[in-house]
Amino acid sequence: MSNHFGSKAMQSTSTNGTADAVEAVWRALDDVKDPCNVLSGHDLSIVDMGLINRVEISDFGVEVAVTFTEPACLFGYRIIEDIEDLAAGLPGVAEIRVVPEPFPLWDESRLSPKAKQIYANKKAQFGKRRTLPLVQITEEPA
Repeated sequence: MSNHFGSKAMQSTSTNGTADAVEAVWRALDDVKDPCNVLSGHDLSIVDMGLINRVEISDFGVEVAVTFTEPACLFGYRIIEDIEDLAAGLPGVAEIRVVPEPFPLWDESRLSPKAKQIYANKKAQFGKRRTLPLVQITEEPA
């Protein structure tokens, strides 16, 4: 399976399936939208965001390993439910088991080219990250 996320080495394996089945799962995952980006008005999927670490097909069904953009992602439950719900639409897939993985940590290098462009445009729109000037604090005389 080709690498779906630029320089990050994401894994896709098939132990009791075919490369076509793994690719079908990846295509279905690309239809799962990232809730935060949807709220921001961007059409980015969890694949665009680089959240998927691996897809494995085995006797029980499919296992999808996910890294969230933040360890305490408020929409993590929604992403997990949306992935699990894919099983109903994939022929021959009885169950999808989602495995949240805290590592590797997510960073912007995992973004797809489409997502990188959207993020670059947002950064240009809002300017570079600003830092506050240093303020020297002195004790006032008692």
